[in-house]
Amino acid sequence: MVKVERYKYNELPQHVRDTLTAVRDAQIIYDNPFFDLDFAGLMSDVRDDTEILLISKGGNIVGYWALHVRPDKWCRPLGGPFSDWHGPVISPDMSIPSADELLALAGLKGLSAHGLQPFGFGVSDRSAITPVSISGAPESADAFLAWQKSLFPKHAKNMRRAARLANRDYGEAVLTLDDESVDAFNQVMDMKQAQYRRTGLHNVLAPDWAQDMMNRLRLACFPRLRARLSTLKLGGQLAAGEFNLLSDTVIHGWIVVYDPEFAAYSPGHMLMQAIICDMRKTGHMMYDAGSGNHDYKKVYETYQVPMVSRTLRSGLGHRPICSTWCWFEQKFMPSRLATLMQSARRRGDQIFSSELDRRSRIRGVINAARKFIPISTKS
Repeated sequence: MVKVERYKYNELPQHVRDTLTAVRDAQIIYDNPFFDLDFAGLMSDVRDDTEILLISKGGNIVGYWALHVRPDKWCRPLGGPFSDWHGPVISPDMSIPSADELLALAGLKGLSAHGLQPFGFGVSDRSAITPVSISGAPESADAFLAWQKSLFPKHAKNMRRAARLANRDYGEAVLTLDDESVDAFNQVMDMKQAQYRRTGLHNVLAPDWAQDMMNRLRLACFPRLRARLSTLKLGGQLAAGEFNLLSDTVIHGWIVVYDPEFAAYSPGHMLMQAIICDMRKTGHMMYDAGSGNHDYKKVYETYQVPMVSRTLRSGLGHRPICSTWCWFEQKFMPSRLATLMQSARRRGDQIFSSELDRRSRIRGVINAARKFIPISTKS
């Protein structure tokens, strides 16, 4: 019989943490920084709604699931909007209930999630599966550039041209793949927040807990988890930066940004290319660029892996307004309007997973509404 109990991270004895770490280490599918128990521990320091679902069968611990449990018992992925992978971590060859049933056994209503790990816990809805772009570690930088040139000759030509222009206008580009500068870190975070404002997206870096998380990760170095800042400077100015999460074998593209003033030189491409070409030297085997149909990913992608985006419902409770709206959207809305409303719901998920108090959520919803329905500010 499967049993699911809820704990705060600090309530878990060390021998239980060691067991859970061993469960995670046993399967390569969990070799991802988001599944690291130390990530859950760090999140418990910045958000008091962090909980660990301890999964046991026949009296033996067989897995865990770290997530955020809101007061109404509705859950969000660990790390809120920054969580690109999520789901229970289960012992190999262990038959357990579906993810929905695990939530029910924990007394929880459901979960709004993007980036669910699709293997081993009963997700069968193939329509909810989307591809994630992965770059495998090349044998060498020359081998990668030759591969890219053969498949994407136009991109390779544009990159060579951009490099020549940057060298002409600013001198040699300065790449720092493990930049420990606090100033550079602050610049990258400021640039990313400016990007959110410029594009009208919700600023998920604004909440205090998000800034605390980033700062703690910048300083943290766990056995299989760390964050790393990589930067590219042109003429002494920061042109692009990536603040990425790393396991011992995976680099996860995370907070990625470039300065629009340097767009003509493709600094984001230059930096991403350098990171991928350097993977073998650091022992990393894959660069995870995440999901989303972004054309720039295709010129780095060597294969894809599946992820699931869906709402899990345990049957113990539901959100009637949301459920009715989704049903109405699927059954009756014209496709163009339904697409618009799906975008609005995704924006809502960003707001509700990052903002923890009612006032901030209302403000976020009002700001988001201005994008979809222009609101005059003139009196």
